[in-house]
Amino acid sequence: MDLGPVALYPVRPAPIRTESDVTNEHVEPAIDQSIAPGAGSELIIANIITELTKTLGASNALMANPNLETMRSYKYRNVILLDDYSGTGRSVLSYLDRWMSNRTIRSWHSYGWLKFNLVTYAWSPRAARALHGHPLLKDVPHAVAYGFDFDSAPWSEKERARVRKLCIDYAINKNMALGYKRSEGTLAMVHTVPNNLPHILFNGKRWDGKRWQGFFPSGYRRLSPEQQTEIAGYEPLPPNFEVLASTVGGARLAQGKIADLPRMQPLTLVMLALRDGVRNADRLYQQLALSSFEVTRLLQVALRLGFIDEQLHLTDRGHAELRHAQTRPRRVNLELQGSDEPYYPGSLRGVSGI
Repeated sequence: MDLGPVALYPVRPAPIRTESDVTNEHVEPAIDQSIAPGAGSELIIANIITELTKTLGASNALMANPNLETMRSYKYRNVILLDDYSGTGRSVLSYLDRWMSNRTIRSWHSYGWLKFNLVTYAWSPRAARALHGHPLLKDVPHAVAYGFDFDSAPWSEKERARVRKLCIDYAINKNMALGYKRSEGTLAMVHTVPNNLPHILFNGKRWDGKRWQGFFPSGYRRLSPEQQTEIAGYEPLPPNFEVLASTVGGARLAQGKIADLPRMQPLTLVMLALRDGVRNADRLYQQLALSSFEVTRLLQVALRLGFIDEQLHLTDRGHAELRHAQTRPRRVNLELQGSDEPYYPGSLRGVSGI
């Protein structure tokens, strides 16, 4: 199936209006809007898009930021919007709305001539709720990781309540105590520190009212050079197999044969989640502490082995495999019984042949 050429755009904020254009509504695509030198995510993503188009963009099959006339001339059928992280979904929502404000784009989309996809490194459940049902997005955004907020953290409810109270009690700016719009973010990246993190990470006060030095350097939201070296790429350890199995209703797995086969455990957990009706990719990422790449690979393996069908339902073979995985292994004691008594053989083999 020919999908036609693909247009790539970084998710970007609306330009600051001046007195001369205050009455004009800004719409997308707008290639005349330059990227500010101090831009973080937008600038990095624009560079990634440039590298992609250089590598894969032969014959205009992949183009960065084409204008409306170029899209019409080459009959673009797919638009991919790229972002690094969406904590609240507000910036992406605003960007999508500006595309919807373009009457030509709106017409092409309504006739099914133009399809939109959002690709982001990570996004949160709050962003998922904000973007759900937007007319331009038929499919859920494609993300490497999902979560990165208090509700997604592997904490008990009591621990979650204590963390919230700590953030509120020691915050100087109470409106930002839990991050922008109380979004309770937990993700920071090398090139940017989102404003949806708890405010005590930037500055706070001690129990006696004195201020403390924030974890992140003051000024523009960035990791310090030392932090970029020391903590870049850090991820918390995922829950152990027993905990993950319990979250998808498979507590017996921890005592089953699969407990001694760590390489088979992720596939078994995915199958168990599918058995319980969890077929949404984001829920699989979150519940099983797996990346989107891992979930995609495991689903392909399960399909190839005949454990699931195209609709992600378990087959008879898949059900049989789960039952086998939950079977307790047979434990056999092969230890010899020791004795201090002297041993005398009762017979000698082969003596008659001497």
